[in-house]
Amino acid sequence: MMSLNNCAIARLPMNPSLRSLMLILFILFSASLVVSFDVHAQGEHAELVKIESWLGERVDNPDKELAQTYAVNEQLILNIEVSTPRWFTGGTRIGDIEIPNVIVKQRNPLATNYTKRENGQTWSVQLWEITLYPQAAGQYQIAPIQVDTSVSGRDGKTVRTTLSTTPNEFRVTVPSQLQTLTDKKWLSASKVNIDQAWQVASGNGSQSGELSTLKVGDTITRTVKVTANDTLSVLIPPLLDTPVEGNKGSSGSNEVTISSKYHCYSQPSKLEDTQTRGHYISSREEVVTYVVQAGGEVTLSPAELYWWNTSTNQLEVMTLTGKTFNVKHTFGSFVAEYRARVLAGITIIAGLGLSIGFVARYYANRPTPLWGQFAESVVKQHWPKATGLVYRKLRRDTRLIELNQYSQNAIYQNKTWKKVSHALQNSPKQKKGSTRQKWGLQKLFFSAWRQIRKPEQQQRNFKFAIPKALPELENIRPKADASLHSNYNND
Repeated sequence: MMSLNNCAIARLPMNPSLRSLMLILFILFSASLVVSFDVHAQGEHAELVKIESWLGERVDNPDKELAQTYAVNEQLILNIEVSTPRWFTGGTRIGDIEIPNVIVKQRNPLATNYTKRENGQTWSVQLWEITLYPQAAGQYQIAPIQVDTSVSGRDGKTVRTTLSTTPNEFRVTVPSQLQTLTDKKWLSASKVNIDQAWQVASGNGSQSGELSTLKVGDTITRTVKVTANDTLSVLIPPLLDTPVEGNKGSSGSNEVTISSKYHCYSQPSKLEDTQTRGHYISSREEVVTYVVQAGGEVTLSPAELYWWNTSTNQLEVMTLTGKTFNVKHTFGSFVAEYRARVLAGITIIAGLGLSIGFVARYYANRPTPLWGQFAESVVKQHWPKATGLVYRKLRRDTRLIELNQYSQNAIYQNKTWKKVSHALQNSPKQKKGSTRQKWGLQKLFFSAWRQIRKPEQQQRNFKFAIPKALPELENIRPKADASLHSNYNND
């Protein structure tokens, strides 16, 4: 009967509500077991799990000063070590860390796992690194941080526990060498490298690494990449002149005109933070395109990067060289570039034109002056007429009728005149000849015309041209003047 009844009961269908009730009871029973494990862990977690924390490199020295000193923006590492003589059965979770004026970032999402022996016992260790970047000088304190972890208990069951780190303190200062850089941006890093590249493209879209001469409409692309160790990419200051945020161009990039020579377009900076085997490397890449708007020289200015070397505790400066490009002028750009000179040239030409017109109108009904006749005859290569006019000027200004008399007079004697007068009397004066010979004769006639002067003009020129090295020469001058006057009287 008992077996039959049992079989009958087994064949009875189960109510769905009863099935749900049994599932809920099972979940509650499992949770109560976990809670019992957690309570049990709180009592014995000191034997199963321990936690330590420190800043920077670990120094096992009890006399070490608690508050360590760092520079503004310098990277410091908060180390959290969780260890157990058993083994970890689940993930470890580090609580939130909030420190005013400090950027907190867990750049390495994975812990460093290793084992160590203490008192003959092997411990499993997890080492977590949290990077901190203080933004202002002052005294800082890191409050206790909660760490949740799971380890294997002595009975083989999982023990979940929550531990807290000890408080840590550090001090941040601005190095004396950086206190004078009030108007300059800088960063703190252990190593910095800068790469720069130029790319030139013509207006039709063809690319070229280097063009000897640009034209209006061509583009110059400047790419600068700063790579630094032990810092964040957001802390690397921009080096290039970039547009103001919010002024967007048609392509979506920023646009601004910072020079009459070009328009500037900048792409969003590319920021990258990486870590490899405990080495933290960050980079900032800037790309700026300049569209040439005017001819002449386009100069893209150099830039300087100031950085605090955390390895040597010294201020260093890296210089980014600029570059100058030559751009062909259009008519409009030429006028805009040399506007002042063009206006001055037009004014001078207009003034000369008015002066020539005035002189032409003045002498239209008057006889042409002697110098005008001479210039016309020389330009037209009428050598006999030009020679006669030279003698007329000689007679008018000096009352002499021969070039030799002019050369022999003490007042007019000079080496240049002797050469000019000799060449003037002996040079063949033919209308036919080479262009070089014609220019030589024109130069000779104009030189002779300029050197024939009145006695008072020659005395004045002689006086100022030769200094009085010997005062005794003053006694000779009256005799020369007397000889000159006697010649005038004889004429």
